[in-house]
Amino acid sequence: MLPARSIIAFLLLISTLWTTTAFALESPQVSARRDGSIVRLVVANGDAYSGYNIYRDGKYTLTVRPSGSMRSFNVPAKVGQFCVVGFNDSSAPTRYSTCSNTLNVTDSDGPLSVNSNGDDSDGAGSDSDGGSDDAGGNGGGTVAAPANLRVQRYSSTAAELFWARPNGTAPVRYRVLRNGSEVLNSHVFSYFQEGLDPATTYRYEVQSIAADGSKSAVASVELPGVGGSGSNGGASGDDSGSSGGNDEPSGSGGAEVVVKRSDIVLTEGEPVAITVPLEVTRDDSRLGAVELSLEAVSGDALDNMSAWFEPERLERGKSKSKLRMRLEIDVAPILEHERRFRLVARAGDGSDRVLASKEFPVRMLPVSAPDVYLLIGQSNMEGYSEWDARQRWEGGLDAPHERIRQLNVRQNNRGIFNADWKFTNEGENIHHPTYITAEDPLHEPWSEWQGYKSGNHIGPGLTFAKSALRHTSQTIYLVPAAWGATGFCANVFGNIAWNARPRSESWLGNTLLADRALTRLNMTLRDTGGIFRGILWHQGGADSNDANCANAYRDNLKALARRLRSEAREDRRGKSARGEDSDVPFIVATQSRGKDERGDYSVFSSTKRIVDRAHREVSTYIPHSDYVDNDDLVPPSYPCGSSSCVHFGAAAYRETGRRFSAALRHVVEH
Repeated sequence: MLPARSIIAFLLLISTLWTTTAFALESPQVSARRDGSIVRLVVANGDAYSGYNIYRDGKYTLTVRPSGSMRSFNVPAKVGQFCVVGFNDSSAPTRYSTCSNTLNVTDSDGPLSVNSNGDDSDGAGSDSDGGSDDAGGNGGGTVAAPANLRVQRYSSTAAELFWARPNGTAPVRYRVLRNGSEVLNSHVFSYFQEGLDPATTYRYEVQSIAADGSKSAVASVELPGVGGSGSNGGASGDDSGSSGGNDEPSGSGGAEVVVKRSDIVLTEGEPVAITVPLEVTRDDSRLGAVELSLEAVSGDALDNMSAWFEPERLERGKSKSKLRMRLEIDVAPILEHERRFRLVARAGDGSDRVLASKEFPVRMLPVSAPDVYLLIGQSNMEGYSEWDARQRWEGGLDAPHERIRQLNVRQNNRGIFNADWKFTNEGENIHHPTYITAEDPLHEPWSEWQGYKSGNHIGPGLTFAKSALRHTSQTIYLVPAAWGATGFCANVFGNIAWNARPRSESWLGNTLLADRALTRLNMTLRDTGGIFRGILWHQGGADSNDANCANAYRDNLKALARRLRSEAREDRRGKSARGEDSDVPFIVATQSRGKDERGDYSVFSSTKRIVDRAHREVSTYIPHSDYVDNDDLVPPSYPCGSSSCVHFGAAAYRETGRRFSAALRHVVEH
């Protein structure tokens, strides 16, 4: 039997099942009886489940699908620590519970309903601390309250709560309440929220829950309000809003302008322009026509915006107009922010004389849609760091983040992708569940029965996404599609290659990897409703050893970028964001110059220099692109990865991820 510490660690892994679905099931309430060589498990609250996955001593044992009203089943084992995960697959997506109360079945025959501490008390599934489910329980359990609880406000309507694992017994999950209502029950260490009322003060209470069901005392923190109105500013385009509006007049040249709407809000991508009622009053009734215009108080206030007046010209005796405003979805995600505008009324007699002006603020909100990034290339995008380099634990450099998710892809294996049609078949490309919290290695699948990824190496993708989080309030979806040792030329896998179109040259490969990347990208854009935010390419080695391959590399890379931008599924940015030279950022990275006892890659060959130059000059032949310079990521500061220094090590991959993010920001900001 595994030690209790190993079982608790296993429960932490199993609890990730809860967070891979939008609507988790309640944990099963299970009791047990040992009858000779059989353990009989009984579920008290079984109506919600289609079946159960049984785990013994930290390992998957079997799946049971009860027939009819059956809520008990036998497990062929005499003793052990048992955990039951309920699931319901009656409709997609399949929903899972967290692990049940842990059952420690010993050599004693008879009924048992026990926790991981060995308490033989009756009452399956009850809280061992005897407390209620309220956050303010008695705190007399075996686990301490979460440590270092803090909250960070990102904008007037968005904030994130953070905490750390307490000392002592490790919790299997945490319960978060906001102003007394539960908003999260999971194993994660942060909670992001948007849509907050700026004027409201929020109180958060976080409680640790141990594997035995006991609860800690609560840790609490407050997020003070920042003032202002919590309304949406009438973003639907309603013409109302004059009551209580921003109606302080402004004028010094014979007229006054009144903006008759308060808390004006623009949300990216809304199909209907908002309406802001205006009124221009003339001090002198003899003044003639007035022409209206909108100016930016700051230089970029009008970026990605359309605005017009109905009417733009007010003839003599006319005083009312409407300002229509609409915000397009930007190439890069935005955070909530404020822009200031100036409404100007000029004489309509051709003199261009300013009669009045009025400044007013507009609150800008991001589109509510995930950010989607495509990760492609060969082994240095897959990630071939040192083995056991992954720091997955809470606080570790490679710890998962609840706002970073990924397509759960099948591993790169010729035994799996053994026919051309499989590269573009969605079912052959993914593992169940389809989307998971992103976890290194990104290109290996997470499976339900295992509860975690077995690989212990990393690549640059997860750190890239963590760096990108600071620029978005949305969830990030990563689409892993790289394959080691591949390029545009034929390679060790035969003709599996990245070409955009079929080629006649015998030394070039096929299009299957480009086809597969588009299949994965397009299903993610379709399923998530996300916005295609960028392409990351880390490749070159497979094309650096042959003169033909190297000389064709620049043109082949350009053709690939054009195809991906053209054939990506249309998202909410519309048709203007697609096409061969669309503004979806395309970022490449240079190859390793590492050197250690296994080999020296610090000096590039003549053919490798051709490929390297294509990377460094990418912005001259592919619009909206940039490159990441990795020349300094070499030992001893940055140890090399697996097999040789052709691969970067973990520290270098993390830095490359950060540089990918910086290069992408450079593209979208210039």
